[in-house]
Amino acid sequence: MKFVQLPMPSGRFIVILVVVFLGIWSSLMTGSLAASVCVNPKYGEAKRLRYCNLSLGISRIWLVAAEDHEMSRIYLERGILLANAIERQDAERDMLRALELASSGEPRAKLLEILNATEASPIIKNSGRPDPWVSALLVRVEQPDVSEHAKQIWYEVVAEVLSGGEG
Repeated sequence: MKFVQLPMPSGRFIVILVVVFLGIWSSLMTGSLAASVCVNPKYGEAKRLRYCNLSLGISRIWLVAAEDHEMSRIYLERGILLANAIERQDAERDMLRALELASSGEPRAKLLEILNATEASPIIKNSGRPDPWVSALLVRVEQPDVSEHAKQIWYEVVAEVLSGGEG
């Protein structure tokens, strides 16, 4: 059997390949680090909102194949921050988007599943189910660092979804 030796790529091609790889990798790492600041309540709200926007912007630019439930947390955090900044419509939009992403496009069905669960505390004990993402959003909103104003908007979004108005 005769082996054919393929020509080595030119140095210019390798440099271009490395530069493209590093450009993509560094922007994706920036998006990931921005997401970690976005969801961390120890940072100020203005800074977190900037980083939420940065993370979501990078994910849109690269059409990142991040799982929807991961993006739902960022949308919820931005919704909470927007609610605190008195930007109600944007907050409602992001909170609804978070529910849609966490529930694979079926927010009403997932919320009803949680409400109809026979467990004593379905929000907390839901972690054994295959997709506890909606429950994670419900738990997040109940944390002490979430303002009453943001909670009120969240409850209205959830009530609208349950009434069949959205989702």
